[in-house]
Amino acid sequence: MSEIENFRGLLYEPTYEEEAVILFSLLIPCLQDNFVIDYYSGAFPDCFAKRNGKDVGIEFELQASNFSSHERDPHADLSKCGLIVCWENDAPYRTIKKDGREFLIVEKQGRKWEIEIMALSKEVERAKPQKFVLRGKRCDIGKANKEGFFEQIRTRKRYEWIRQLYEWVMKKEEFDVRWGRGERWFTMRFYVKRWNIDPISVQGNGMVTVAYQGNPYNSPWELPQCTQTALRSIFGHREKQKWPSVSLDTKEDFDKLKEALETFAGDSTLNVIWHRR
Repeated sequence: MSEIENFRGLLYEPTYEEEAVILFSLLIPCLQDNFVIDYYSGAFPDCFAKRNGKDVGIEFELQASNFSSHERDPHADLSKCGLIVCWENDAPYRTIKKDGREFLIVEKQGRKWEIEIMALSKEVERAKPQKFVLRGKRCDIGKANKEGFFEQIRTRKRYEWIRQLYEWVMKKEEFDVRWGRGERWFTMRFYVKRWNIDPISVQGNGMVTVAYQGNPYNSPWELPQCTQTALRSIFGHREKQKWPSVSLDTKEDFDKLKEALETFAGDSTLNVIWHRR
């Protein structure tokens, strides 16, 4: 009998939020607290349950940093959410520990919240020798490459402009091109070598994004102020825009992106700002 035939659980570690939900359900009998699921709401928070007899709202995420989207969502009432259930806590800069538990520091509308994190990767370890994940990480995760990206984007209207932009960047010694893979799209990221950050990225659906700062949860960098000023002048971005998308439909759009990349190259002797928490 093969190992799969004699196993009950997930074949690989979660790579989607829905798989984290499944894993949580499998782990309920092994958790330190008693959970009784009331209902899955389909809104924020995802689920309402009884935890040790008390009401709790649960929001499921693949990673804790994904919770940041709810800080920007005006319809998300954080007072209803008491627990973030995720595969792993990748937000150490915004985490505090109390009584052996981890809490995410969330800021919204001038108020700070402390929302508990349950990282299922730790619960899986705690449940040993009982096994809930058979083989660890998927072997194909992280294998995004140039071929996969351009095959995905081949039918998009921006294909030719993106191909030209890639060829131009490859000639610049200040940059490195790296490939990523999200839940749906491959990504092409232009890294400034000296900074080791990717302020411009292109998704497999053709969307081009300029980042003025990194994810404040797990990569809290910010571009030098003079670089930010120059970019906002080039693209017309407002001060509050942190990760705006940009057009790439005309020669003028193409030239603006080249100008932005030249700005990164020239300013790379400066230091990126890092915000430690």
